[in-house]
Amino acid sequence: MRQVEEIDVPLPHPAMSDADWADCYRVEGPLSFQTAHQAAIAIVSAFPKWTYPALMLRQLVVMPFGLKGSEDKQEKIGKVGVFPIVSEEPERVVAGFDDKHLNFRIVVDLEAGQAVSLTTLIRRHNLLGSAYLQLVLPFHRAIIRSALARLRS
Repeated sequence: MRQVEEIDVPLPHPAMSDADWADCYRVEGPLSFQTAHQAAIAIVSAFPKWTYPALMLRQLVVMPFGLKGSEDKQEKIGKVGVFPIVSEEPERVVAGFDDKHLNFRIVVDLEAGQAVSLTTLIRRHNLLGSAYLQLVLPFHRAIIRSALARLRS
């Protein structure tokens, strides 16, 4: 397993200028990715197996609140796992969606094939968004750290 480090994220961030919360985790290579899109697919593929049943449960729990989640039908240019891509360049993929409680983006950056970072950006809209973020943070941290640590060259 690779060493995963947490990095400070200055706000505002170019991928979401109105974000009010952010974190970033990074792992250094050598890595075998040619593009950030390839790295993003590898990260999502490396999510712990319990992640997908947890996401399905999340969908069921939030339905009564009118939250869209990964079923958002906004026009996007593709997906990485369940996350709709909102912009893509060779060195950066930005995915995520906007909802009633919060907007979120995940940003995967590939640095010269030697490092991959995953930044999460959140804009909370209300008390539900703040509560939701606090509820999912321990799971978020565990998923991201585990997935980045499992990246192989």
